[in-house]
Amino acid sequence: MQHKGESALNQTCPVCRQSIPVGWGECPNCGATLSGSADNLFPCPRCGAGLPIDARFCNSCGAPLGQPAALPPLSDPDIPSFPSNSSTSEKFSAPIIWLLGAIAALGLFLCLGLIFLLRQKDLPTATFFPTAQPEAATLTPRRDNPADSPTLPGLTVQPPTLQPAAPTAAPTAHFFAGQRMAYASAGDQNAGRSIFLRCLDDACALRQLTSGTDKYGDNYPTFSPDGQRLAFTRCYLNRSDGCDLFVTDLNGAAPRLVLSGHKVMRPKWCAAASSPYGDWVAFEDRRKNGNDYQDSDSSLGMVNAVTGEFRSLTTNLSDWMPAWSADCATIFFTRYDPSDLSGLLAGLMTLNVASGKIDSLTDFGAFSAPAQLSAVASPDGLWLAYRNVTDTSGDGRYRGADDRADAALFPLGGGNSAVWANSFSVASLSWSPNSRWLLVSSTTNQSRILDLQGNTLVILGEEMWHPVWSP
Repeated sequence: MQHKGESALNQTCPVCRQSIPVGWGECPNCGATLSGSADNLFPCPRCGAGLPIDARFCNSCGAPLGQPAALPPLSDPDIPSFPSNSSTSEKFSAPIIWLLGAIAALGLFLCLGLIFLLRQKDLPTATFFPTAQPEAATLTPRRDNPADSPTLPGLTVQPPTLQPAAPTAAPTAHFFAGQRMAYASAGDQNAGRSIFLRCLDDACALRQLTSGTDKYGDNYPTFSPDGQRLAFTRCYLNRSDGCDLFVTDLNGAAPRLVLSGHKVMRPKWCAAASSPYGDWVAFEDRRKNGNDYQDSDSSLGMVNAVTGEFRSLTTNLSDWMPAWSADCATIFFTRYDPSDLSGLLAGLMTLNVASGKIDSLTDFGAFSAPAQLSAVASPDGLWLAYRNVTDTSGDGRYRGADDRADAALFPLGGGNSAVWANSFSVASLSWSPNSRWLLVSSTTNQSRILDLQGNTLVILGEEMWHPVWSP
């Protein structure tokens, strides 16, 4: 191997393009193997060894060779030139080429993107429309006796409420399949009445849950939120100072005494299991014996059906017929004019259970006739059904079956009230779990199921007192 300086003639390394003396067998800069003259050499594409221009195989690694293209000269006027004997110019030439190539590629990419956006601007834009919401349904209450019924406004449902069709015969399922009700039997309130459970589709046998005797009677059943327990009052023939509250499990366990020492009437169990009041029963707390109207005083109380804890809700002695809201945050009730003994001047009120605040709910808060009694809230929280009592007998006093008590609806979400002028006098009301039907008893103790138009769907028969629909 010759050493640097033995020859004054120079040649260019075909790999790193550095100037080196002619005749060297190895480039001192990159280590490429050299042979022949600079004009007749080209680098092996695999190992970089200098090879004759007509070589078919590499003498160093044996790679097969084709005819290589001549390397283009670096003649771009925009690329600065450096002296041939400067290693710095050779080291920077390749990065500059790569940089210029990247800039060119980026420019091409941006141009294509701009063209794409301009074309997209001319394309039609897709528009998506939300599913149309149903309009608020307007219901017109049916008139059973249009000749003697006043003209009443239609009932606007907000938000829309289902309008079920009348039941039709079905070969595989009853219209009220799986639904149950509880009620008190015929007999005297203070002697003989019992509590029964029946299926509305007659799929189960009638069950007697309690047994009244000649000394006491069981009244006003009300279901727990899970439908597995019943609270009811037991009134005694020879005890004018009170009716006790009992709870019975539907699994057949004996009734359990919850509260004594009060005259517990019309109990209503909170229907919201998730509420802090899910174990509480609200009721009329009568202060002296009397009939169901204004001849006796009444305030509101509540009792825990599990622990027996009692709380007084109101101190006014003219508060009656409590019922929970769907979420059990409010109790609806009827308040009479304290000076009225007719039983006709009464309006609907609300009680905030947590704060104790009382407000008037309807326009009848001034205690003008007709009386608004026995309110019950629908499970969906949209409706308040109640009894609308008018003095049809003309004696200036509400006397049960002698006067008209129509079913009415008050929309809790806004809208107009409506009264169904039915051909029977309503005694009590209870909602179905789906808020589509009302279980109604009359003052003649005949029970039936109404739809939200006031139409009778089913007549259940006679001798049912205070029927309630199971959750």
